[in-house]
Amino acid sequence: MDPITSLLIIVGGLTLIAGFGGSLLPLLPGPPLTALGNLLIQIGLVSGGQASSLSWACCLLSIGLGIIMTIADFVAPNIVAKFGGSGKTSGRYATLGVIVACFVSCTGGAPATVVSGGLGAIPSVFFGVLLIFVAAYFGGRIGELKELPATEPDRLSKAHKAGLAHMVGLGVSMVAKVAYACVGFALAVAQVVFT
Repeated sequence: MDPITSLLIIVGGLTLIAGFGGSLLPLLPGPPLTALGNLLIQIGLVSGGQASSLSWACCLLSIGLGIIMTIADFVAPNIVAKFGGSGKTSGRYATLGVIVACFVSCTGGAPATVVSGGLGAIPSVFFGVLLIFVAAYFGGRIGELKELPATEPDRLSKAHKAGLAHMVGLGVSMVAKVAYACVGFALAVAQVVFT
């Protein structure tokens, strides 16, 4: 393998890892990064003269799934939130909560590391993701409370449902993105194996 091919495959692999990170952190575009990683690996194989029709099929499948997942990533949480009776203000506050939680959990990992007792990276990531879900719930709840009039009889119940809907929408999106990141990685391995 020549150096350009190796470099492109390594950069593609790192982009796939970033895509997996993006499936857990809502601020990173996970599906586009995963598709880009597969594309970079394929370009590396082409530059080395090792691309086959099967490796092209794996690459194009990953890109197609990436496009579908990117669209679904924007649509699915809103659909789930609408089923929970969430309003626009609730959605904005939930998004703001997620952004703040991402910064809190990713800036050095200090808050998440403190919560996990300094046990290492895996518990810190777990508590960071948990913090994102909690922030989505409370952001959605606060936003719904702001939107509903004070005279609304079921105000707290509706706010609770809106918060849960945002949390579930985020969870559905995250599980789908993790599944796609794993498929993208498997397709990348297949691209290299089937050259």
